[in-house]
Amino acid sequence: INIFIRSRSSGLKQGMYLEVKTGGYVIKNAVEVPTNLLTRNNQLHVVRDATVHLVQVIPERFLDETVIVSGLDGKTTIISEQIGKPIQGTKIKPVKAQ
Repeated sequence: INIFIRSRSSGLKQGMYLEVKTGGYVIKNAVEVPTNLLTRNNQLHVVRDATVHLVQVIPERFLDETVIVSGLDGKTTIISEQIGKPIQGTKIKPVKAQ
């Protein structure tokens, strides 16, 4: 992880070492998915019992081409490749990515 710190102190010079404590937090049940899978309403298409469902998620952090979301359990199957637009309630047969 790269962290860039701006110092207002004249005592800190380039090449010197600095000890810093930063704040952070743990995001429970988070997963990173391509940004294009997230709907405008912050939902993902998932599969439950061979049926397409829309599930509300919480976008925690947007990265270059992905987004970290929370709000899913560890057993949720996310539809990661779409042929057309998935419709909620449609029966499908999921296949594992190779």
